Amino acid sequence: MRQYGILVMAVLLCAACGRQAPDPIATAPAQVVQPVVHPPVAPVAPVKIATPEEWKQSLEGLYQISSVHDKGNGVSDFFANFGKSDGSAVYAFGSRDAFRKLRFYTPGIQSTLNVLPYVNTYISVPDNKMPNFFLEPYFFGKNGWLFMSHVAVMVDGELVIDRDFKDAKVERHADTYGVEERYNFIANQQELDGLKKISKTSKVIVRLTGSKGYITVQPKLANEFRDEIISAMVIYERMTATLAGHLPPE
Repeated sequence: MRQYGILVMAVLLCAACGRQAPDPIATAPAQVVQPVVHPPVAPVAPVKIATPEEWKQSLEGLYQISSVHDKGNGVSDFFANFGKSDGSAVYAFGSRDAFRKLRFYTPGIQSTLNVLPYVNTYISVPDNKMPNFFLEPYFFGKNGWLFMSHVAVMVDGELVIDRDFKDAKVERHADTYGVEERYNFIANQQELDGLKKISKTSKVIVRLTGSKGYITVQPKLANEFRDEIISAMVIYERMTATLAGHLPPE
C-alpha cells in the first residue's frame, strides 16, 4: 500500500515537471500604439518678384509730373512736384536719358546759371536700382584756374562735408569768358547724416579749395545750397524708402 502511494506521488511529480511556466511577455495584454499626428503644414506662399514696371510705377508715384519736353534725342525734361503730407510742395527739375537708363532730379533753382562758384545738388536714379545723392562742386573764374581739389561744408560751426578729390579726375573747360571746373561725387552715409542737420535757420558756409588757394561761396548762394539740400533730402529719403521694396532682380 505504501508502495502504491509512492508510485502515485512519482506520477504526479513527473506531470508537474512536464508543465512549463507561463511566459509573462506572451501573456501580457497588448499595448495600443497611438499614431503620431503631425500639425498641418501651411502652404508656402510664392516669393513675389518685383518687375521693372512695378519699380517705375513706384518711383513715378512719388511725384506729380508736368511740363514734359521730349528733346528728340532720347532725353526728356520734366517738372516734378514731390508733395509732402502737410500739403507743402517740394519741387525738382527732372530729366530722363533713355540711352543711359538714368533719371536725374535737381531740387530748387539751377544755380550754375549764375556762373559763380557753387555746389550743385542732384539725385541720380538708374533704372531698377536705388537712388544716389550727388554733390557737384563747381568753380568759375575769369582770372585763371583754382585747380580745385577739395570741398568743405560747415553747418552751424560743424564741418559736415570734408571731401578731398586731389587724386580724382576733375572736369575742366576754358573759354574766352573764363574757366570752369567741376567734380561729381556720391555722398556717403556719414556725409548724408551731416547734411540732414541742415535746417532753414542753419548758417551754412561752403569752401572750395585748390592748389591756387581757396574761395568761399557767396552767402546768398550758400543759402540757396542750404534750401536745395533740405529739398533734396526729402526727395532722396522718400525714394529710398519706397524703392527698397520694389527692386527687380539683377
